Amino acid sequence: MGTYFRVQTADRNPADLLDPGYQFSHAYNGNTTLTREGVSVCTTLEELAEYLESGLAGALTVRDGGWVIVELEADEIPDAHPVDAEYEQLVRPTAIVSVTPVGDDFLALLDEKADFFAGFASNDWDD
Repeated sequence: MGTYFRVQTADRNPADLLDPGYQFSHAYNGNTTLTREGVSVCTTLEELAEYLESGLAGALTVRDGGWVIVELEADEIPDAHPVDAEYEQLVRPTAIVSVTPVGDDFLALLDEKADFFAGFASNDWDD
Protein backbone atom coordinates (compact mmCIF):
# COMPACT_ATOMS: atom_id res chain seq x y z
CA MET A 1 0.00 0.00 0.00
CA GLY A 2 1.23 3.48 -0.82
CA THR A 3 0.10 7.09 -1.11
CA TYR A 4 -0.76 8.49 -4.53
CA PHE A 5 -2.08 11.65 -6.21
CA ARG A 6 -4.61 12.40 -8.95
CA VAL A 7 -6.62 15.35 -10.22
CA GLN A 8 -10.31 15.27 -10.89
CA THR A 9 -13.15 17.70 -11.27
CA ALA A 10 -14.32 19.22 -8.00
CA ASP A 11 -17.91 18.13 -8.66
CA ARG A 12 -16.94 14.45 -8.64
CA ASN A 13 -17.36 12.79 -5.23
CA PRO A 14 -13.91 11.56 -4.09
CA ALA A 15 -15.61 8.83 -2.04
CA ASP A 16 -16.60 7.19 -5.34
CA LEU A 17 -12.92 6.24 -5.72
CA LEU A 18 -13.38 3.77 -2.86
CA ASP A 19 -16.28 2.00 -4.61
CA PRO A 20 -15.05 -0.95 -6.73
CA GLY A 21 -17.80 -0.13 -9.23
CA TYR A 22 -16.02 3.14 -10.01
CA GLN A 23 -12.44 1.86 -9.99
CA PHE A 24 -11.84 2.08 -13.72
CA SER A 25 -9.74 4.47 -15.77
CA HIS A 26 -10.96 5.82 -19.06
CA ALA A 27 -8.93 7.51 -21.76
CA TYR A 28 -9.37 11.28 -21.84
CA ASN A 29 -10.02 11.08 -25.56
CA GLY A 30 -13.15 8.96 -24.99
CA ASN A 31 -11.67 5.78 -26.54
CA THR A 32 -13.56 3.09 -24.60
CA THR A 33 -11.15 0.39 -25.79
CA LEU A 34 -8.59 1.99 -23.47
CA THR A 35 -10.72 1.52 -20.34
CA ARG A 36 -8.66 -0.26 -17.70
CA GLU A 37 -9.28 -1.68 -14.25
CA GLY A 38 -7.96 0.62 -11.56
CA VAL A 39 -7.78 4.29 -10.72
CA SER A 40 -5.13 6.31 -12.52
CA VAL A 41 -2.65 8.01 -10.17
CA CYS A 42 0.87 9.39 -9.92
CA THR A 43 3.26 8.71 -7.05
CA THR A 44 4.18 12.35 -6.36
CA LEU A 45 2.78 15.82 -6.99
CA GLU A 46 5.84 16.51 -9.13
CA GLU A 47 5.06 13.50 -11.35
CA LEU A 48 1.42 14.57 -11.55
CA ALA A 49 2.40 18.08 -12.66
CA GLU A 50 4.87 16.71 -15.20
CA TYR A 51 2.27 14.30 -16.55
CA LEU A 52 -0.27 17.09 -16.95
CA GLU A 53 2.21 19.39 -18.71
CA SER A 54 3.72 16.67 -20.91
CA GLY A 55 0.64 16.59 -23.13
CA LEU A 56 0.10 12.91 -22.36
CA ALA A 57 -2.88 13.71 -20.14
CA GLY A 58 -4.88 14.94 -23.08
CA ALA A 59 -6.71 18.22 -22.84
CA LEU A 60 -7.05 18.44 -19.07
CA THR A 61 -7.33 22.11 -18.20
CA VAL A 62 -6.73 22.19 -14.46
CA ARG A 63 -5.62 25.83 -14.74
CA ASP A 64 -9.22 26.80 -15.54
CA GLY A 65 -10.47 26.05 -12.02
CA GLY A 66 -12.95 23.51 -10.77
CA TRP A 67 -10.32 20.82 -10.12
CA VAL A 68 -9.07 19.14 -6.96
CA ILE A 69 -6.03 17.09 -6.06
CA VAL A 70 -6.97 13.85 -4.34
CA GLU A 71 -4.33 12.18 -2.20
CA LEU A 72 -5.22 8.59 -1.50
CA GLU A 73 -3.92 5.37 -0.08
CA ALA A 74 -4.17 2.41 -2.40
CA ASP A 75 -3.03 -1.06 -3.30
CA GLU A 76 -1.17 -1.48 -6.56
CA ILE A 77 -2.72 -3.74 -9.17
CA PRO A 78 -0.28 -6.47 -10.19
CA ASP A 79 0.30 -6.68 -13.93
CA ALA A 80 -1.67 -3.48 -14.59
CA HIS A 81 -1.20 -1.92 -18.02
CA PRO A 82 -1.68 1.84 -17.79
CA VAL A 83 -1.81 3.85 -21.00
CA ASP A 84 1.27 5.83 -19.95
CA ALA A 85 3.42 3.69 -17.68
CA GLU A 86 6.07 6.43 -17.42
CA TYR A 87 3.84 8.54 -15.16
CA GLU A 88 0.63 6.67 -14.48
CA GLN A 89 -0.08 3.77 -12.15
CA LEU A 90 -3.34 1.92 -11.75
CA VAL A 91 -4.38 1.24 -8.17
CA ARG A 92 -7.31 0.19 -6.01
CA PRO A 93 -7.94 3.05 -3.55
CA THR A 94 -8.44 2.08 0.08
CA ALA A 95 -8.66 5.50 1.79
CA ILE A 96 -8.89 9.18 0.92
CA VAL A 97 -6.09 11.09 2.67
CA SER A 98 -6.97 14.60 1.49
CA VAL A 99 -8.84 16.57 -1.13
CA THR A 100 -7.55 20.06 -1.91
CA PRO A 101 -8.42 22.53 -4.65
CA VAL A 102 -5.76 23.04 -7.28
CA GLY A 103 -4.11 26.11 -5.83
CA ASP A 104 -1.22 28.49 -6.34
CA ASP A 105 1.47 26.03 -5.20
CA PHE A 106 0.39 23.37 -7.67
CA LEU A 107 -0.08 25.94 -10.44
CA ALA A 108 3.50 27.11 -9.81
CA LEU A 109 4.65 23.50 -10.10
CA LEU A 110 2.75 23.22 -13.40
CA ASP A 111 4.49 26.37 -14.63
CA GLU A 112 7.87 24.90 -13.69
CA LYS A 113 7.12 21.73 -15.65
CA ALA A 114 5.77 23.73 -18.61
CA ASP A 115 9.04 25.69 -18.71
CA PHE A 116 10.95 22.41 -18.61
CA PHE A 117 9.07 21.02 -21.62
CA ALA A 118 9.30 24.35 -23.46
CA GLY A 119 13.08 23.96 -23.34
CA PHE A 120 12.79 20.89 -25.54
CA ALA A 121 10.86 22.84 -28.14
CA SER A 122 13.63 25.38 -28.43
CA ASN A 123 16.14 25.07 -31.25
CA ASP A 124 18.81 26.88 -29.20
CA TRP A 125 20.47 23.64 -28.18
CA ASP A 126 20.46 22.11 -31.69
CA ASP A 127 23.57 24.04 -32.77
